[in-house]
Amino acid sequence: MDSVRRVLLLVFCIGLVPASSQSSPVPSAMLGMWSTGLVDALGTVQGQECPALTISERQIRLSAIPGTNKLEGVWIRSAINSWMTTGNRNCRWFPEDSSFRPMFQTTWFYVLEGVYDTARGVMNVDGRFANCDGNGCDRFVTATAKRPFHTELKMNNGRLVGTNMIDDPSDDLELVRVNDEADRTDDAKTALAPWLEILDAGDFGRFYDQATSASFRSIESHKDFIDRLATQRERAGTTMSRQTRTLYAQHAPFISKSPGEYVLFWSDVESTKSARGLEFMLLVKNGGGWKVTWLNYGS
Repeated sequence: MDSVRRVLLLVFCIGLVPASSQSSPVPSAMLGMWSTGLVDALGTVQGQECPALTISERQIRLSAIPGTNKLEGVWIRSAINSWMTTGNRNCRWFPEDSSFRPMFQTTWFYVLEGVYDTARGVMNVDGRFANCDGNGCDRFVTATAKRPFHTELKMNNGRLVGTNMIDDPSDDLELVRVNDEADRTDDAKTALAPWLEILDAGDFGRFYDQATSASFRSIESHKDFIDRLATQRERAGTTMSRQTRTLYAQHAPFISKSPGEYVLFWSDVESTKSARGLEFMLLVKNGGGWKVTWLNYGS
């Protein structure tokens, strides 16, 4: 996801004409960089030995065309499908695959053109496919994905909403500003840091009591959690270092069907007994603070 952000930032910086240079009837609140994310466990692909996770993100960059009621921009749709374990190289995404692939990463780029409807307060947007990047393009970029599309964008409580233009609003796409997203991710990272020290010290009971959400504790008991983490520690050893990627998300369907605020911490872990492992932690905004709502180790 970090590479996608760099591409988006580059496009934004190169293609943007300063909105302040000329007046425009397009509301400034709609302009800039926006994002929404989703984290979902795929369950198993080939059986219990092949658990997988998918994370996806939609990003929009919007800039006004000065002196007009029009805007231009880029729509980026990205998805990563990753195995949650590193040990079973017999896992296959598709039956016909001849070799193991640890993940599929796919990024679709669309060019946007829009006209602001002052009377209705919405932006009518048309998008056309530009290109795809990643090793999943040959599998997932279908004719449907390349079709031009139309949507309406509007503001709602400080968020940018892409409406499906039908009576059911449940499929509307709601995006937050990238700067706001980064602030929330930093807050979650700050909350997680002392808990990781407790976890790495092997104080699993204290981690359970202090770091986990009520929904987490309703699914897994104190004893079961300690037993599970102790078994993992015996197998993999003590964590020595992490290389972590993060994703702010508003949706985690395997946790709740309702939207919320989540941050996924996805780490390549070095431990004393195994050369490499994976660690997934999903934090949820809970009562004004952040709590761990899902934790998974793969090794």
